[in-house]
This record gives sequence, structure tokens and C-alpha cells, in this order.
Amino acid sequence: RCLNSFVNKFDVTLITLFTLPDIYREAHINTARAIAMGAIIKELL
Repeated sequence: RCLNSFVNKFDVTLITLFTLPDIYREAHINTARAIAMGAIIKELL
């Protein structure tokens, strides 16, 4: 039971480590895009 709990925790950690960079990259791209759009709109106004 203890080992099973450890394995589940390990799986969650691995999944988090694998998915987190994608989420972070997605957020980073969206932020950069928002900043770029803001700059373009500011130029146009």
C-alpha cells in the first residue's frame, strides 16, 4: 500500500514535469503575442 502510494505520487510528478513545460510555453507564447498585439495597437492609435 505504501509503495503503491509512492508510485502514484511518482507518476503524478512525472506527468507534471512533462506537461508543465507545455503549459508554460503556451502561456509564454500567449503573453508575448498579447504584448506584441498591444504594441501594434499602440502604434496604430
